[in-house]
Amino acid sequence: MADVAQAPADPRSGEGGADGSDSVELGGYHQELKRTLGSFQVFAISFAFISVAVGIFGTYDDVLRTAGPVGIWLWLVAGAGQILVALVVAQFAARIPLSGSSYQWASRLATPKIGWGFGWLSFCFLAVAVVAVDNALASQAFMPLAGMEPDEDAARVITLVVLLVQTVLAIASTRIVSVINTAP
Repeated sequence: MADVAQAPADPRSGEGGADGSDSVELGGYHQELKRTLGSFQVFAISFAFISVAVGIFGTYDDVLRTAGPVGIWLWLVAGAGQILVALVVAQFAARIPLSGSSYQWASRLATPKIGWGFGWLSFCFLAVAVVAVDNALASQAFMPLAGMEPDEDAARVITLVVLLVQTVLAIASTRIVSVINTAP
């Protein structure tokens, strides 16, 4: 089979060669994929990100009041579905050579403008979701387990403390976060 010469890609398109290395190197970066997380660690982080536990804490009493004890079995079905979603997210995460998450995916599947929109939507989602998950953790799980009376001001303080701890962990190392997510 004869070799077919390819014209170089337009650097403004963000598409480079077959592996995308041209556009990366034009930006002043050397393409390198340093994998610090194993398969199980990526799965655990994906599963934690989906926040199945927060959904269970937040809806436990509603399900018991409306569906009765039989409602508990619905969580097995929902849990199985969430595990499938976590596996898909883990598979995508293992294949992204550059940071950027949904921006990268949308930019490569559609256009960089659509990727930019997805990037900002993801940022807004995370800015709201992380605080909501931490507040649910504080008010629905931590405070009852600690024997504290329901108090929104106390839940807000606990939420801020949890956000601070998460910030320190994110800054400290991805490895620390993976160890915490995979701890028994």
